[in-house]
Amino acid sequence: MSDAGYQSFQIQTRLSFLRDRYLSDDYLAMCRLAADEAASRGMMIGVYDEYNWLSGWRFRPVTRDVDATCSWQPIMPFDGWQAQGYPTFCGTGEYRIDVEIPDGAVSPDGWELLLPVTEDSVEVLVDGRPAGAAPWPSGAIRLGGSLHAGVNVLMVRVTSSAANHYYHGTGLQGDGPARCGLLAAPVLCPVRRWHDIDSLLA
Repeated sequence: MSDAGYQSFQIQTRLSFLRDRYLSDDYLAMCRLAADEAASRGMMIGVYDEYNWLSGWRFRPVTRDVDATCSWQPIMPFDGWQAQGYPTFCGTGEYRIDVEIPDGAVSPDGWELLLPVTEDSVEVLVDGRPAGAAPWPSGAIRLGGSLHAGVNVLMVRVTSSAANHYYHGTGLQGDGPARCGLLAAPVLCPVRRWHDIDSLLA
């Protein structure tokens, strides 16, 4: 792949993979081998674990109606909360995941969180402290140097419209509730230095 000019690739576990081997010692050893080989060639990799397996994301509503609770619940970060037990909830929902960064892997230029699709506005917190916000439904949020070596508590707060609360049961929702929350898995990336980007374009 490197010889062909590719600068990055994804490791993704498919449905045909045996579940009892997922995250086994052998599986993680092969991921480490691929990561080390990629690093030796100056390549970037992504590990995509949202295909049929939960990744550790949890969710809770900040405000609630009769169909919502305030305890943390496992959730897929790409179907929206309206499809995962909160069909009439509107307001702000919190997504949480623990991110462990090994010693020596902290990005010297900081980090950014890519948010491919959200509904609607977003606020990001690291270890309970505000790290960035966006009033629009997708994009990237620069987190600066807020992530550190060790375990970081990453929280994404998404605020939705009130449509599902007020239109529920009225026949005005068409095919079902409006989508709310995270609609595509967030991606945490180190910020690339400009000279690194220039080398990719050379």
